[in-house]
Amino acid sequence: MKLIVISGFLGSGKTTLVTALAKDLVKKYNRRVMLIVNDVGEIGIDGQLMRRLGANVYEIFGGCICCQLGNDLVKLLKEVTPQYNVDLILMEASGVAEPAKIVDTVKRYGPPGFNKYRVLALVDATRWLKIRPMLEPLLTSQVLAADLILINKIDIAPYDRVEAVVCDIQGLKPSGKIVTLAASREEDVAKVAEVIHNGW
Repeated sequence: MKLIVISGFLGSGKTTLVTALAKDLVKKYNRRVMLIVNDVGEIGIDGQLMRRLGANVYEIFGGCICCQLGNDLVKLLKEVTPQYNVDLILMEASGVAEPAKIVDTVKRYGPPGFNKYRVLALVDATRWLKIRPMLEPLLTSQVLAADLILINKIDIAPYDRVEAVVCDIQGLKPSGKIVTLAASREEDVAKVAEVIHNGW
């Protein structure tokens, strides 16, 4: 079972990306996905809700379940994962979370069966250069912990700004794998889903 923690500051587009990724992975690759979010209401599943399974657990997209994260991630994983035959968990972290600490907690205290961990950091190309100096070291820690860095909103950010953000990220993590995208575009999300499915 693989856990992918998706981090990024508030407004970076995590919810849009996570829900689109879950849908692609279920429909195109027949993956069994668990989606963990901080607040189920934020992802707007009312119109897509197929069947309510429990107080904080919903089935969406057929083959994908969505769980609301309370105060204890480890407890949630221990209670929910045995009930559902999932092979991939996408966790939308809080905008102020440090993903390395989340992964370390699950490694230490999580249920058996977890053997792969990845961190994906989402960066808002329209705001990164403005907010990074004010939000150190949080934003830097999110990027440094990431196995894959996605620079989002390239559809609305000027080209030179996107290039400047790429350079800034490369300066923080020269070995980092960087992908630019617009999470609102299906073709961009499809590329990320393919990377995840192929074992990244």
